[in-house]
Amino acid sequence: MNYKVWITITITHGFYHSENCGVVLKETERSALLIRKAGLLFRRQSPVKWVLLKNETEKGMINHTDLILKEGNFTLDFNLIPDTVGFYYFTDLKKQSVEGDGWVLQTSKDGYTDKINFRIAVTPGLSDNTKDIRINIPNRNAFWEFILIPKHSQVAEPPVLRENTGKLNFSAPEKIRLPGEVEAYRCVTETQVPMKEIYDSRISLWIKREKGEMLLSNRIPLPQPDSVSVTNPQEMITTYFYF
Repeated sequence: MNYKVWITITITHGFYHSENCGVVLKETERSALLIRKAGLLFRRQSPVKWVLLKNETEKGMINHTDLILKEGNFTLDFNLIPDTVGFYYFTDLKKQSVEGDGWVLQTSKDGYTDKINFRIAVTPGLSDNTKDIRINIPNRNAFWEFILIPKHSQVAEPPVLRENTGKLNFSAPEKIRLPGEVEAYRCVTETQVPMKEIYDSRISLWIKREKGEMLLSNRIPLPQPDSVSVTNPQEMITTYFYF
């Protein structure tokens, strides 16, 4: 039996630099039965692409698949299941619904867990056409917070953070006290930064001396999506650095 591509579903995610989308597309039990009944095949072609294949028959022969697809309107439903740790930390699910031509992506709550559902409307006319669906999952934005902790209790001048591309600016160092009466400095980016798998930013730390500035470190670790801020966990991620 010969098959041809009927529907192509490509899912991308703004977080990833590599070919990945962070999810697996899985048909619901009801839709799995419909797919089998219609003689369709559902396959994953790449980390970001899935296809529904429809069988082809020779001219003049009855196509069992077309008969079922043209019976009336119904839907094919899928779940987007995260396949990587921290998916919900770097994914923006503020929009409850995203719609395209004949499809909809919806988010909902299952207790404390977010669920992402994808639905394709199958109309009689769709049987005679092919469909290319492209979904982009947005990444979250967050302020970068840096907690800079001196290894020695006395620091004459507050440290200064700089970013190599010049695209990020930081608030003036704010002196704070951590639990245990530890003195530290806090700096925050002036704008939110889109969360990425790989950044082109590099943060350096400087301190003023009598004869000018001295470089303390030219590679401060960048905040990770799951390193949520204690003070503002909804909008900020944090790096702790000893100098």
